[in-house]
Amino acid sequence: FALYVIIFFSAPFVIKTLIDKKLGEHNATLTTRSVLVDLWSARVRVEGFSLAHLGKPLATFETLELNCSYKSVAKGAFIANALFVDGLKLYVHRDQNKTFNFQKIFPPKSAEQKSASPLYFSINNINLKNANVEYKDDILKQTFTLSKADISLPFVSTIPHDTEIFTNPSAKGFFNGSPFAFNAKSRPFAKDLKSELELAIKDVDLSAVNSFLPTSGAIERVGGKLAVALKLSFEKAAQNKTLLTADVNLTEFALRARDASISLKTASIRKIAFSQKPSIHKERGGQTLLIADVDLGGVIFANKNATVSLNSASADKLLYAPESMSVSLDDLTLKKLSVKDANQKEPLLFD
Repeated sequence: FALYVIIFFSAPFVIKTLIDKKLGEHNATLTTRSVLVDLWSARVRVEGFSLAHLGKPLATFETLELNCSYKSVAKGAFIANALFVDGLKLYVHRDQNKTFNFQKIFPPKSAEQKSASPLYFSINNINLKNANVEYKDDILKQTFTLSKADISLPFVSTIPHDTEIFTNPSAKGFFNGSPFAFNAKSRPFAKDLKSELELAIKDVDLSAVNSFLPTSGAIERVGGKLAVALKLSFEKAAQNKTLLTADVNLTEFALRARDASISLKTASIRKIAFSQKPSIHKERGGQTLLIADVDLGGVIFANKNATVSLNSASADKLLYAPESMSVSLDDLTLKKLSVKDANQKEPLLFD
């Protein structure tokens, strides 16, 4: 027992000494304000953590609390009952050589290392509070940020778990300044994969997509603000059961293609519903798409041959059912529709 106590209390000092030596070989430094170890509860608390490379920060956090488990000895794997991190900040940078900043400290594994015995671990009840991630990409010439995020994960593990349990991951915060919230109830390891999830995000700047567009592609530029609120439920059976409902809003949307352009002042699509249930028509799978309400405002479409503009449009209860090969629409209203051919002096007007 005395030997176990000595090992338990000396382990943090020995580990930190070895880490400092290894990091020093790569011009990296690690500092902590304090490290506290509670033998009886098998808990570790780290405060004021900072990891930097050549003076530039890579990762910092204010507090980390790790509740270890004595089951680690019996299981032959590292097991933690809970992990809590407050004030995490990660700085990720990819340079023009496609090299990430952390690879200068932790280089990719060699083929021999990848073939070695895997590391067995299970970290449960993971909670991150006020997490921030900054990703700067020199190739895309973009910076992406995740800020003020609260993230909850049931577990991250490489050892078997109870496959029939439901898990409840969640996240909320700001992505590139846009607020978002995600909640789920899922059975990801069960045969039925039964899952329910909700996602809401507001004021997403679509211009971020432009960095990913191919230079020789048909679409040249995209812009506008997007807001989405959706719910999805899924269950795997002899035929999958899926239900998706969503509300979508676009403002100041603009898309420029090689030969045409389209712009929208506003676009609101409410109560979108897609369902897929078992059907006698296996090739169509009982799919149904319902768009309850659509409102468009300030629509302009233009190419080299014509220009079409529309002051506003609304549609109610658009229903498409592949199983019965039917399409229905309760009401459609178009206001101040204008069509002008390149050879026309005056546009054709409809209302």
